[in-house]
Amino acid sequence: MKYLVLLLAVLLIVGAIYAQNINDLFPEVKSLKEEDEMDLRGMAYNETQPPVNNPNQFRGYRIGLLASHCFEECELTFPYIYFARRGAQVDVIGPWWTKDNKIAACEFVRVTRWAKRNLDFKQAQNIKYDALIVVGGVWSSTVVRNDGDAIQLLKNQYQNGRLVATVCSGSTVLINANLITPRMPLTGSPSIAIDLSNAGGNYLDVPTVRHQNIITGRSPQGNDSLLFCQAIDKYLTEMKFLWEDDE
Repeated sequence: MKYLVLLLAVLLIVGAIYAQNINDLFPEVKSLKEEDEMDLRGMAYNETQPPVNNPNQFRGYRIGLLASHCFEECELTFPYIYFARRGAQVDVIGPWWTKDNKIAACEFVRVTRWAKRNLDFKQAQNIKYDALIVVGGVWSSTVVRNDGDAIQLLKNQYQNGRLVATVCSGSTVLINANLITPRMPLTGSPSIAIDLSNAGGNYLDVPTVRHQNIITGRSPQGNDSLLFCQAIDKYLTEMKFLWEDDE
């Protein structure tokens, strides 16, 4: 009887330890296929590029895309391809600490591909950009808005009268950069509308908003990505900001 009680006690202890095993409580994701089966990519977006009428339209222009890990894939790839196909030099700018100069793209929370980082935020401060675009993705936006070098880069861009553009959750970066003025019209993901309003802005649920040298985009849904790029296209065409203008 004594040994039976002891055995039962041991079994209970082992059972308790087994029950607290992290792999049993929280099973690991086994494959990317499993992630796809669980719909971790989120919704599909329209990423159809429009025809290119002039492949040299932005020859001599330099555009920077600010991002960190888990940026929303199409919010970087769409403007990258749009402006590169029209002759612009496009840089991906990210944190200095990303390994092997790689930044992970995501669709919702599913990592999908790598983007090559051309410059970090501090290095980019030495470059004259015709436009800086802050892409969305909640984790990416959180990193960018809390990076002092990224904020300084955007402040310099704005104060020099050059274009600052943000899309989706990327618009929260404007809060940390103190670029939102009272009742300033702007847009971004509806999920951050209250944040933009609390910062003093006038949130508009529309695809794009232009205010002085700031353009904000709502989201990658529907034709929003295309309309966002076209708004930047129109601004740059009107302003004709080339590098040599400041030399």
